[in-house]
Amino acid sequence: MENNLFTKLFSDLQEAAKESKQEIFFTEDNTQGYFSKSDFADFLLKAKGLGKINHLKQFFDNISVGRTLANFPKLEEENGNPFSWCTFKSGRVKQSLNVYADGRMFDFIKDYADGKFKFPFTLETLIEQADETKAEPMEE
Repeated sequence: MENNLFTKLFSDLQEAAKESKQEIFFTEDNTQGYFSKSDFADFLLKAKGLGKINHLKQFFDNISVGRTLANFPKLEEENGNPFSWCTFKSGRVKQSLNVYADGRMFDFIKDYADGKFKFPFTLETLIEQADETKAEPMEE
């Protein structure tokens, strides 16, 4: 009986954690989120214009599978634009990514590095979530 209770409690906690993961990124879902969906779209356009979208995609690919950062992120500047070198270790290989870190992206990177959350979403998933607002009719 104790085992069943433990399993039930544990599965409820897992479900709550799963729901909260979906709500931590966008401010429309959580006032403490990192970006509004429209600000994230602007952020992506800027990252693409700077040639940083591929590294951003790889960053989210790495964190979506739970890889940890091999270094603590530092905010740096390149041609007047903020970025952070994020190095992931996978097996015997290290992958260093130059991630565009404007807006609250650097806060997101630091919080992930601190282990404040797990983030199972890829960049493609975030883009789909942000794009959902375009399909919804605007209120007058």
